[in-house]
Amino acid sequence: LLAHCDRSCMEPLSRARDAFIAQDSRSAEFRARIWLAIAAGFLAPDHIAEQAAAESLVYAETHGGPWSKSWALWSQGRAAHAHPKVATALLQQALRIMIDLGDQALGVNICIEAIAWECAAVGQAQPAAQLLGAVSGFEQNSGVVIGGPGPFHRERERAISRIRANLDHETYTEAFHHGDILSTDDICALALSDLTAGQKTTSQVSDLPVGALTTRQQQIAQLVTQGLSNKQIATKLHISQRTVENHLGQIFTRLNIHNRTQIAAWVTKQTSQTNTADIPR
Repeated sequence: LLAHCDRSCMEPLSRARDAFIAQDSRSAEFRARIWLAIAAGFLAPDHIAEQAAAESLVYAETHGGPWSKSWALWSQGRAAHAHPKVATALLQQALRIMIDLGDQALGVNICIEAIAWECAAVGQAQPAAQLLGAVSGFEQNSGVVIGGPGPFHRERERAISRIRANLDHETYTEAFHHGDILSTDDICALALSDLTAGQKTTSQVSDLPVGALTTRQQQIAQLVTQGLSNKQIATKLHISQRTVENHLGQIFTRLNIHNRTQIAAWVTKQTSQTNTADIPR
């Protein structure tokens, strides 16, 4: 499964499950069941994946605890990948349990990873990039590479391709970096939000006043509106490009917007309101 994405892995996993059933070894049986369900979610037809995941959930609810249930829900989310809204809801249930258990080492991040795949599948490129950025940051800090093993790597690459089809390189890089610098609480809040309701359009303009941004952020927003790249902004303001990226991430968060076009629209709106206010009456 992990090395070669080979569907033939399901046969020995099935035999392992049956052997542990015969031994009445419940913990080992569940692990065999869950790996079989995960393998089916990646490699088998949907109906087989759904059956394996459903069986693992029934077993977890009968014999296991919340950790077992969270992994069974994860496998159900994977089995439902053809229906992103359903899949995301199941993965979010799994994530909530992982958060409650404090399973930051693997569980929380593997849920966030899979939610990112579903976001990318429905065109929610900006949050998908942020979620993948958060997981990438975790991987670098912990050494636990979620997107490394075969099918996980394949799905991540597929998600990245979908994201890049919807975002230009600079916007993708900004969103990815923004996810990397978000706190765990913030990234979990993003992953648990309504991500499959339909992508926000670039015409959306924030109603927040200019005071919502710091003076430096207002300067950067003005330069974005003029069409300058991050590197050009950094040179003009005599700051590092990384600092520019950090400020842009904060601008996106404070204004609740997702790309440079929306920044430009917000600046234009603020300028128009200021000019109108200056007209004598």
